[in-house]
Amino acid sequence: MPKQSASNHTTELKTVRISREAREVLSRDDIKKAITMYAACNWGDVGSAEWRGNDEAYKSDGTIKRRYRSAKGNPFLITTEAGKPGAVIKIPCRARLKGAC
Repeated sequence: MPKQSASNHTTELKTVRISREAREVLSRDDIKKAITMYAACNWGDVGSAEWRGNDEAYKSDGTIKRRYRSAKGNPFLITTEAGKPGAVIKIPCRARLKGAC
């Protein structure tokens, strides 16, 4: 899996919303590291097909889904959706620590 996108493009997030579940398990450092990786077009723990899909979505202003792990190993997602400002950080449904999704 590549460490950064072959196109070497970078991006900037203007707004970031963090779900309640993500706030409970992620540290500021986890979030800062993931946003830094995002800015370098490093899509995190995704396969090569999803990596290429994110590269194409970035170029065409599509939806980009990134997967990262916290320092404690908790998986989390950062999603930017086409036509919506900013990004959302959340814990995947299967990884939530409390209650049903």
